[in-house]
Amino acid sequence: MNCSVPSSSDLAHREDEKRIDFVVYPGFKALETMGAMSVFKHTNLHLSQEGCGPKYRIQIVAPKPGRVASDTFMTLEAQALPDLQNLPDTAIVVGSRTIASALADHPGIVDWVARAEPLLGRLVAICSGSLFLTTAGVTASVTPDAPEGASGVNIGIDLALSLVESDLGHETALAVARNMAVYLKRPGGQSLLNIHLSSQRTRHPGIREAQDWILNNLSRPLSLPELADKEHMSERNFRRVFTKEVGQGPHDFIESARLQAARMLLEESNLALKSIAHRVGFSSEQSLRKLFLNSLKITPKEYRERFNGTQRT
Repeated sequence: MNCSVPSSSDLAHREDEKRIDFVVYPGFKALETMGAMSVFKHTNLHLSQEGCGPKYRIQIVAPKPGRVASDTFMTLEAQALPDLQNLPDTAIVVGSRTIASALADHPGIVDWVARAEPLLGRLVAICSGSLFLTTAGVTASVTPDAPEGASGVNIGIDLALSLVESDLGHETALAVARNMAVYLKRPGGQSLLNIHLSSQRTRHPGIREAQDWILNNLSRPLSLPELADKEHMSERNFRRVFTKEVGQGPHDFIESARLQAARMLLEESNLALKSIAHRVGFSSEQSLRKLFLNSLKITPKEYRERFNGTQRT
């Protein structure tokens, strides 16, 4: 890996660092925020292991300086929102479970966004944090709200990894994602993050687009003709290119994605098995049961009892 500056120059390192300000306020979503922050921390660790200096410097900012309570027991120590002469390279506005109240209680964030946006190198928002931007009349990169049962940690991680990829390239972002997956893996299985890592490994833009579309539309019937048509390819060529790029055919990828999505919902929600089956694209609970038995040698109910403890069927 080539470093942009010599590793022995602390001054050069400091000048080369990108400052990222996380804009928080009382009631901000802790999981999404910490997930994103962890990516930048792990990126610096990865760069250090490669003999390079740190790339990111994190700063927490808020309408009022001091300790800011999240939606959990966690609090963060924040500085005041920076003035226009001391803006970061990137500002990330985080979301809240009570975003309407947050907007009403903190109009200063909206005002700051409106004034700072023309001068910022990059302004993004996590989930409902986007409402601070739209209220300020700003269009910016936004991560979508998580579907019910999805991990809040992964929402922030996905955003941060995309920023790292933009700054440092695909290989660095992938290395960071792989390293983090070790710590994010839950007992008994991998999270949806690992499916997205599979998508990130694919360099063919059309196939990556197809993978993303599959992952975002698991509840729909997914057919080879439809997928091939979306990428303006013949079915035969689409299957050939997909298999070459991904390492498995479209049908197997879809089944793997549905299995992982179902596992996450079984681990993290109290949804009925029938509802989970429909959410991941199966017409019946029996089809979900068959997939689990074929793949894991265990029923969905047994999986939930083992890794969630929920008895609801």
